[in-house]
Amino acid sequence: RQREYFHRKGKWNKIPGWTKDLYYTALEKQNNRCGICKALMLRPVRDHNHATNKARELLCDPCNRLLGAAFENIETLQSAIAYITKYK
Repeated sequence: RQREYFHRKGKWNKIPGWTKDLYYTALEKQNNRCGICKALMLRPVRDHNHATNKARELLCDPCNRLLGAAFENIETLQSAIAYITKYK
């Protein structure tokens, strides 16, 4: 069932650092859960480091978008945590 989400027109959609074997290994190792929020993933996203092209983990779409929106900037993400904590 998962296969339908990462094939486009019958071809593997290439993401730097990812292979089919790595995808299936990560899916099993992560128990089909997001590497950040641990939610069950319906459509896993293959995350990678844009600077090194190394594969990281599978993420849910919202967590992947979070990293992208913050431009993977650690200070921005820490600032967001501080902001949320301040108004908790």
